[in-house]
Amino acid sequence: MNNISLKVKNPESSKYKWSDRILNLEEKTLIVKHLSKNSNLSFTDLLKILELKKEDVYVNKQITKGIQGNITYAEIYNILGESRWLKFNLQTIPSNHKAYLVDKKTGEILAEKEGLQVDAKLEQEPFYQIWHTIYSIKDLEECKNALIKRFQISEDTAEKLSKIDFNKQAFGNKSNKAMRKILPYLMQGYDYSQACSLAGYNHSNSLTKDEQASRETLEKLELLPKNSLRQPVVEKIINQMINVVNAIIEKYGKPDTIRIELARELKQSKDERNDADIQNSGNKKLNEEVSKRLQELGLPATKRYIQKYKFVFPTKEKKIKDAQVVNQCIYCGQVFNLSEALSGDNFDVDHIVPKALLFDDSQTNKVLVHRHCNSTKTNQTAYDFISKKGNEELNKYIERVDDWFKRGIISYSKMQRLKVSFEEYTERKKLKKETEADKRLWEGFIDRQLRETQYIARKSKEILQQICKNVTTTEGTVTAKLRKLWGWDDALMNLQMSKYKELGQTVIKEWTSEHGKRKHQKEEIENWSKRDDHRHHAIDALVIACTQQGFIQRINTLNASEVKDEMNKEVEAAAIVYKEKLTLLEKYLVTQKPFSIVDVEKEAEKILISFKAGKKVATKGVRKIKVNGKKRVVQTDIIVPRGALHEQFVYGKIKIEDKDKPLKYLFEYSDSIINAHTKTLIKNRLTENENNIKNSLATLKKNPIYLDTNKEIVLEKASCYKEEYVIKYKLQDLKTKDIPFIIDPKVKQLVKNRLEHHNGKEKEAFKDVLWFNEEKQIPIHTVRCFTGLSAVEAIKMDENGKDIGFAVLGNNHHIAIYKDREEKQIQHVCTFWHAVERKKYGIPYIIKNTNAIWDTLFDKELPESFLQKLPAANLELQFSMQQNEMFILGLSKEEADEAIQNNNKPLLSKYLYLVWSVSNSDYWFRHHLETKNSELKNIVGAKESKRFYRFKSVGSLINMNPIKVRLNHLGEITKIGE
Repeated sequence: MNNISLKVKNPESSKYKWSDRILNLEEKTLIVKHLSKNSNLSFTDLLKILELKKEDVYVNKQITKGIQGNITYAEIYNILGESRWLKFNLQTIPSNHKAYLVDKKTGEILAEKEGLQVDAKLEQEPFYQIWHTIYSIKDLEECKNALIKRFQISEDTAEKLSKIDFNKQAFGNKSNKAMRKILPYLMQGYDYSQACSLAGYNHSNSLTKDEQASRETLEKLELLPKNSLRQPVVEKIINQMINVVNAIIEKYGKPDTIRIELARELKQSKDERNDADIQNSGNKKLNEEVSKRLQELGLPATKRYIQKYKFVFPTKEKKIKDAQVVNQCIYCGQVFNLSEALSGDNFDVDHIVPKALLFDDSQTNKVLVHRHCNSTKTNQTAYDFISKKGNEELNKYIERVDDWFKRGIISYSKMQRLKVSFEEYTERKKLKKETEADKRLWEGFIDRQLRETQYIARKSKEILQQICKNVTTTEGTVTAKLRKLWGWDDALMNLQMSKYKELGQTVIKEWTSEHGKRKHQKEEIENWSKRDDHRHHAIDALVIACTQQGFIQRINTLNASEVKDEMNKEVEAAAIVYKEKLTLLEKYLVTQKPFSIVDVEKEAEKILISFKAGKKVATKGVRKIKVNGKKRVVQTDIIVPRGALHEQFVYGKIKIEDKDKPLKYLFEYSDSIINAHTKTLIKNRLTENENNIKNSLATLKKNPIYLDTNKEIVLEKASCYKEEYVIKYKLQDLKTKDIPFIIDPKVKQLVKNRLEHHNGKEKEAFKDVLWFNEEKQIPIHTVRCFTGLSAVEAIKMDENGKDIGFAVLGNNHHIAIYKDREEKQIQHVCTFWHAVERKKYGIPYIIKNTNAIWDTLFDKELPESFLQKLPAANLELQFSMQQNEMFILGLSKEEADEAIQNNNKPLLSKYLYLVWSVSNSDYWFRHHLETKNSELKNIVGAKESKRFYRFKSVGSLINMNPIKVRLNHLGEITKIGE
């Protein structure tokens, strides 16, 4: 009530068009009477009470939407009407405390009053008694009987009262004692924050100036323990913040003030806020309708029941009155009893895509289903879960989902969720064929969620208050406005301009202002976005640091005449010539610019971006088992990999005939020759030449190998065994593209014929049994296909130690560049799999001294397959490359040393790159300022402007004189070389 702000039109002769309209006590009393019996006061009713015309009044948007009333009273009044049980008189009495009104920013005491509170006798008031009965007795039948006995009301009325839920959102959550202390000051006209201060409560947990000064702070922050937050990504982000802050403290000391920008406002446009308002308004109406329907079913209108009912009462794109209940399980298709589904234990609200795969807790990702359906679904998407039941069930499911979408039961977004397959996505990702839809859903979702929440900002503030006494927040909209007005938006583009100008990638932008009176132009980088440069975070941080509370207060109190007068004086005193027409507020904010754009560019040019390099290979873990209900450690020092050791699929290996191999191949791979006689002849010739393949081949000109005793048939070609890696598919999972790779010719033909018969529709084709031999009743359940893979590793052995399972290993952990005794550069690739194996056997995963390692291995029994992957002896490590490690490329050693010694960061910045990705003789480096990832490779001119490098040999990399450096959290070079 005390926050209602109105502006009314002044007479035509007045200097100002609008003036503030302050409500008097009589007007407030009339409004309170209306709000006591109604859950809402509309804008129209407010104007009637105040006897004002709509065209003469200006109010904020919230008031036009209506003011919330006393919902508690209104709920009971709607059932009882005018009744003696609604009597509720408040009597104010003195209290034994002094009331102080404190300025929360300065700690100054603004007023001192005698303490007041509402008399505790209010608990004897009839309305309090009836409310307390409904609130405190949870069982509906028990509550109804108590109401009949204590208040002599009818059974029907008592039943309605018992179903009121006071725990719904928007009901008050202050204690009786607290409200009794706060109310007297609200009744005197103070706003809520002031009333809390006078009542002795610390509103919003803020502290006075003295309280802040006396508060103890830590010397540095502790990192968050693993899994201490509900979102691991947030935990990682905040721990990086803690590392940066600790580094700042170590170098500069503890900060006096920290400002945090709230993320949500930064991303939420006016249209988005309006959409949210419309959605909230629609939800309110829907909740009211659902509450009525629940009462008709004899169920309480609690939040839990309302949420459940909404799943079977879809109103998307429909008027509420036209919406129909759909009491069917989307997973199995069976209908269910509505009351049982809402109140029983045999139904679950399930995440369509499990939170383990996608942290989406929105309604779009939820459905109401049978518990037995949900319990067998486990951590699979709905589509993957149903597909395991076979094509027939899957087809029915897809038809059901499509039908629900056509009928408007589910939204387009939910329909997509119900059809999405995580397994198919991982297969596409493995083949590097992800779609844009894949990236939006699986790769971009977490980032979107983080942008839309203030959780990080709130948690950061809580943590940072441990080391700083003054931690405040600012909104992203304010940051964006100040950055633009101060001209800092173009700082980064100006720094990059010369590089792009040489490539012809700049344009002249022209525009007009003041309805075409003024013309402007400036040179810009074509398609430039400040977000292409990591330093834009530093520019934003500078704006946030320079944002004063006074700026925000003036933005919020812009209409006050004294604020305008103050700003006018400062603007006139600054005597700035403005190039474009600006509002008074904008002119004022321009006068407050703390640094010139030249100053900002000069400092931004010195920024070096540090990245968290590589990743831990493995950690030590323990294995626990439950014994008599208690967990007991049964194994320690287990090596736990910190990533995937190999890709998803495990392959088998078979031998096939590889025909017509030439003589050179036969001598190189003599063991693979199929014909025993031919193999013997080749082996004998090799033995005669001391197994020297080159010499053996040379003898063939004068002395060919004959296959017959008459020496008429000369050996020219022969068949050899060839190892092929294969994969086994269920027939129902087979795709048309797999048919050419089917191993068995007869099976291949049968599958091909069946597909052609069904016009290439795989699901239709393999819905029924496909017989290999129908007469003998031999069906085809699975099909083996060639994979064409060669770079695989054995990961599974039988009981005799024979390799039987193979997989494509995960990403490379690092590539090491060595120098041999002849000064030749040698590349050594170490996969993540092998890095874990090194950890397992107690060997450093980056081997600097190869001789020392081999010396320690002589007395160890290690698998031959492991030893073969180690670098050879007599090699000297030059440097290793792991993802995100930093290198200076293109400067000579002398130039780099001088730049580092003189701390010439602008020069170093031009030549500083991070390892982007590494594979066998293929090394990608990205400039440290670049924010774009995979799309950078396809941007025209990106390679020419040295936004990235690609080296296809060790030599080409060495020619750029790579100098490995390490940066700390403040972007300072702390180490040079390996």
